[in-house]
Amino acid sequence: MGPQIIMDYNNVGELLSKKVKENPNKTFLICPGKANDEFTYSEFKTVVDRTAKLLITNGLKKNDRICLVFHNSPEFLILYFAGLSIGLTIVPINPDIATREIRYIIENSKSKAVFFNDKLEFKINNIKKDLDNVKIKKIKSIEDLNLSANAKVSFEQPEISLYDIVVIIYTSGTTGNPKGVVLSHLNL
Repeated sequence: MGPQIIMDYNNVGELLSKKVKENPNKTFLICPGKANDEFTYSEFKTVVDRTAKLLITNGLKKNDRICLVFHNSPEFLILYFAGLSIGLTIVPINPDIATREIRYIIENSKSKAVFFNDKLEFKINNIKKDLDNVKIKKIKSIEDLNLSANAKVSFEQPEISLYDIVVIIYTSGTTGNPKGVVLSHLNL
């Protein structure tokens, strides 16, 4: 039997919450060239929680899969942490791959929703008609994710373990179609 792993959190969402309590006013994220160019841990967690509530309101639940098609951006990180904090499986997609590969990954992963940056609208529009029963949501800015500042942000936190799937990363598919690599909270 291998070594026993002792963690003081059960999932990545709990780890973020722990770090927010330890460092609420420290800088978490700097976004050069963006309107909100800096987030403290506390500010980031607030936006993540509001986005998690928005995902739940849109019918997403634990073990559902969502695709994120973004270049590096705060919106990607916010959706990533919001999704994993409510038990979703994140499927990040490199926006620079061919449109047919994007469609293949969305279909193969059995994702319930696709979120993408408005700069990628032409690619997503080319495959939208082929994606039955998949919610498609264009995200122009953080404001598209954020619920009203007055909105109640409480939601029932699902039980998420270190062994639950958190992300499926697709390989480049050099010998055929891309293949999904499954990672758990423990792997991260």
